[in-house]
Amino acid sequence: MKKLSLFLTALAGACAASFAQVGTTPGCPGAFGPTKLIQGTTRNDTTSTIKLPGGTVTWVKDTIYIVKGLVRVAPNTTLQLRPGTIVMGFPGPLDTSALIFKMGAKARFAGASDNPVILTSCKLQGTRNRGDWGGLVICGRSLTNLGVNQVLEGNYGAIYGGTDANDNSGIYQFTRVEFAGFAFEPNKEINGITLGAVGSGTTFQNLQVSYSNDDSFEWFGGTVHSRNLIAFKGIDDDFDTDNGFSGSNQFGIGYRDYNIADFSGSNGFESDNEANGDTRNPALTPKTAAIFTNYTLYGPLTRTNSPYNKFFKTGALLRRNSEQDIYNTFFLGWPGDSTSTDPSSQDNHETSGVYIKDANTAANATSGALRFKKNTVAVFNTYVTNPAYDNVPGFDAGTFFNTAAFFNTYSFNLSPNYLSQTTALALIPGFKQNPSSPSLTGSSFPAGTPGGPLNGDLPIGNVSAGAFSNVAYRGATGNTEWAEPWAEYNPISFKYVAGVVPTRQGAVDAFLSGQDGVEVVNGVAVVPNPAVINTNTEIRFVMDYETADAAVSVLDMKGDVVYTQAAGITAGVNNISLNTSTLTPGTYIVRVSANGTVAKTTKLSVVR
Repeated sequence: MKKLSLFLTALAGACAASFAQVGTTPGCPGAFGPTKLIQGTTRNDTTSTIKLPGGTVTWVKDTIYIVKGLVRVAPNTTLQLRPGTIVMGFPGPLDTSALIFKMGAKARFAGASDNPVILTSCKLQGTRNRGDWGGLVICGRSLTNLGVNQVLEGNYGAIYGGTDANDNSGIYQFTRVEFAGFAFEPNKEINGITLGAVGSGTTFQNLQVSYSNDDSFEWFGGTVHSRNLIAFKGIDDDFDTDNGFSGSNQFGIGYRDYNIADFSGSNGFESDNEANGDTRNPALTPKTAAIFTNYTLYGPLTRTNSPYNKFFKTGALLRRNSEQDIYNTFFLGWPGDSTSTDPSSQDNHETSGVYIKDANTAANATSGALRFKKNTVAVFNTYVTNPAYDNVPGFDAGTFFNTAAFFNTYSFNLSPNYLSQTTALALIPGFKQNPSSPSLTGSSFPAGTPGGPLNGDLPIGNVSAGAFSNVAYRGATGNTEWAEPWAEYNPISFKYVAGVVPTRQGAVDAFLSGQDGVEVVNGVAVVPNPAVINTNTEIRFVMDYETADAAVSVLDMKGDVVYTQAAGITAGVNNISLNTSTLTPGTYIVRVSANGTVAKTTKLSVVR
């Protein structure tokens, strides 16, 4: 990648009244370039917005599509998003915006590894946040244990559920969904991506959900298979399964902000057979029996035993008669769940791995219907936990975890044995394992390894058939990074411009070519300007990410530096207060630089 560590764009408003409109759509200042408004409906109006029976509607990269309200794609219509297409959700607050595929509708999100499709907030970079818009909802005609024609939680008219396990809702690949998640009612939300009974004919791979205001991914029934999913800094669970979801899923990453968790309890996996507990006899079928293998779930304590949000719970919460299987997965730095009351559990420590919460789920573990094998739980030795816990008298989750034939492991040495990057996530984080990691071998797949393959539990083959890739390692990655270059870990500050490839390399290329869409004075603003002497004025700009030598300087017309500041410059929006008492009336140059390169300049006038 070409070396460029600072992008500056003119800030049309950390305070909107002080700036001109940046984007071309009122109320959507983060959209740079040509836009097209797609007007949806309200929560109680289920009218389809996008409909072309038997046909395809195509959106392209040269236009940013603004979704306002609930935009529904009709049955028998395909919505195609070309590589590099950007869709932005208009903010609420009373209602929200979302892109909803009805049963029988199809998507063709034709993103590429070097040119992904983007669904994000239309707010200005530096001001985006969780819950800016609703997100992506996919309704299919596959199986659920509630029957056909069910309504997704939130009661916004999203109907799902049928009888066709092979139902095809289209192609979703190389796509990022950012700043989504909206609560219509308490505990009834749209997630980053919500899947209702999506069938196995659907392609669902290489997808990233970032900064979701609820779960990052949630499945309500369905049989769709997935590969290469990333849940990044969501507020609730990373991967939530309900109502009979039975797909096969390989390679996933969950990474958390240690300060941000949901009051309901935030977990890596959360799995229910049915939300009300499912104590029926017989139980609702099909059972929630998805398989997840080769995931890496980072809790809030991946660096030190530092303060963290106490609503963080456990790596995998399995409850309410779930039969979910987990293999070859890392649970790293999870603090545990303090809600268990079973006095027979080991040492009364909290669990950082799997929490089997009720008697029905424990019975599934005992019978072998719920499988937890070849997994690694790792914590710092300063924060002792249990790798497994239960809330069921007569069942010991620790004994279950330590079953010799399951080859689960527990380590007090999280760092540096497993992680290639143990500091805070940088611009391009490292998820691959250290060369010395003990888990580069020992998965459930290769023949000849201790305990593997495990009784044919994980068939090798094509993802479309629900089979798995044969890899030797545990966790989401071995010694390579499959998320480059399509993933993005600083979307708060990313500038989205129609026609510009929405990756870091694309932004670099656009910046160097002068095609980055800057529409106001030289990418840095001073407000007020002119500034009255002996008062404060603000230098405002956006940094894409932090650099060690970023600095703001003010030069007089002779080129002498009369003011400089290097401290306190961070990624995102920066408002640097400048007191003009040390200046004399006249004209000055304000310069923002990094890596020794002059990045942006503008003039400042000081008057009496």
